[in-house]
Amino acid sequence: KAPHIHEAISSTAPLGAVARGTGPWLMVPQAAASAAKTAAISRFRIDRDASMPCFPASPRQERRMNAAPAKPQDTRGLAGQTVGETGICAVTQTQLMYRGYEIADLAEHASFEEGAFLLLVGHKPAAAELAAFKKEVAGLRAIPASVRDAVAKIAKDAPDAHPMSVLRTGVSMLSHLDPECEDNSPAAELRKSKRLLAQIPTLIGACQRGREGKPVLDPDASLDHAANLLWLITGRKPDALEARVMDVSLTLYAEHDFNASTFSCRVISSTETDMHSAVCGGIGALKGPLHGGANEMAMEMLKEIDRDCAGGRMSVDAW
Repeated sequence: KAPHIHEAISSTAPLGAVARGTGPWLMVPQAAASAAKTAAISRFRIDRDASMPCFPASPRQERRMNAAPAKPQDTRGLAGQTVGETGICAVTQTQLMYRGYEIADLAEHASFEEGAFLLLVGHKPAAAELAAFKKEVAGLRAIPASVRDAVAKIAKDAPDAHPMSVLRTGVSMLSHLDPECEDNSPAAELRKSKRLLAQIPTLIGACQRGREGKPVLDPDASLDHAANLLWLITGRKPDALEARVMDVSLTLYAEHDFNASTFSCRVISSTETDMHSAVCGGIGALKGPLHGGANEMAMEMLKEIDRDCAGGRMSVDAW
């Protein structure tokens, strides 16, 4: 969220030095080699003449770009400017890496809590560190009754309100009741990160239960993060497969470098405002149909396929 946190993490836990932990997930060798040369493994540069940010190109793309006729240099606004460097996440044409660990490896071998610790603290957690982190986050899941009741009431009274908009409102309300809201010190930012990590599933549950006119549930400290989220939404303890599917999904979405919502958070936080304001902005950006909302459109399409093809009336190919 804040550059001084990233710098502190990079100086104390360089990517190439990560060696702790209990799981079999290993650092991608090329990422470790790159980290030995520089603290940043990802750079985002704005280029108005390209359809994609300037991430490392494939050999085919390199040939195509080299063969293209030269264009006049664009000097407007942020064109050609490097807007950030980070060693936390790297997105290339073929890879997504969290602190040098490839996402497929994390999805297969690491839990969401392990990935969250890796991103927030800076290294792969040892068993004792992971247990302490999970206990701490589970203990932070409760939200003030005033926020819980307000979110549920908004969801019930405005059933057409977008759930992401209701979530944004809930995060904003939490900011007023967080005693460290305006404290931007690195230690306070980390504590707020953990609180929001724990509280957002509770807000989501309050929203969904309110929409359905059902009682809002309390978080279950005995459940892992993903399973607790499903419990808060459905009122049913998920089975192992359901919890695993949600856990992997959360891992895949945990960090995406410089996409629209994370970039929005960076711009907002660069003004030295509070973390909750930055997260609210990120949620607003994520809601858009050209960003996270694209998943919503894909789900609507799947619903249409299911409806139109029910009972063998039409094949999926024909649809």
